[in-house]
Amino acid sequence: MDVCSVAQVIVVLVLYTLPLSTAQPRLSITQPPHIVFIVADDLGWNDVGWHNPEVLTPNLNSLAASGIKLEASYVQPTCTPSRNSLMTGMFPYHTELQQVMDPSTPTFLPLKYPTIAEKLKQLGYSTHMVGKWHLGYCNEKYTPVRRGFDSFLGFYMGSQCHYFHHKTAPLEEKISSSTKVSSFGHVLINSFLGLRTQGLTQGRDFRFNTTVWTKTEGVYSTHAFANRAIEIIKRHDPDVPLFLYIPFQAPHSPLQVSVSNTPL
Repeated sequence: MDVCSVAQVIVVLVLYTLPLSTAQPRLSITQPPHIVFIVADDLGWNDVGWHNPEVLTPNLNSLAASGIKLEASYVQPTCTPSRNSLMTGMFPYHTELQQVMDPSTPTFLPLKYPTIAEKLKQLGYSTHMVGKWHLGYCNEKYTPVRRGFDSFLGFYMGSQCHYFHHKTAPLEEKISSSTKVSSFGHVLINSFLGLRTQGLTQGRDFRFNTTVWTKTEGVYSTHAFANRAIEIIKRHDPDVPLFLYIPFQAPHSPLQVSVSNTPL
């Protein structure tokens, strides 16, 4: 991961009614707001439309224009430290998670530091996570559904193939970065090369709650996560406060885009 000029881009939506598509903000003293917490992974400062018109981010532009942009803050430049702070409100040096978590070592967010999901559950919230965790998985007690989330769809480690949801080998990522074929072509080439299971930290990393999940095989991760988030919102009881945490995988490496966006 390149730690220069990158940051986690955070979008927090506070909503007072559901469904989202027709919601009109309505302040209620008796009912807590619904919260949708979106994180874009490794999106650079100049990789959004309101900073750089050459970058096409219409949905983010709309959210930024209708909300509040907080752009003068100190942030962590890498995955695990950022997620540590977002989940606990603690600086990483307090939790010993100053570095990116190596998937081959038993590191984790200590249980003595409650997550925002655990705190919100105490206030009656329904809590769900869709996307990238990267805060430990060496024991099930360190995974999302044991750290305050009612449900989880996503992956535990830091990076993986956006389509087939397996942890990529270093040589596979090198080929993907250097070969001028489509993103889907990268996946096919690497599969035929038999690299998907090389190394101690390679293999499938995609789960629904704690069960290995294959129903999204071949689905670009941004679409898989968005579909699950929409499903949660549509099924949710609007009388119960909702906390939905969506840390998308994109645009983190390996650099793969949706086939439908390749012409752009």
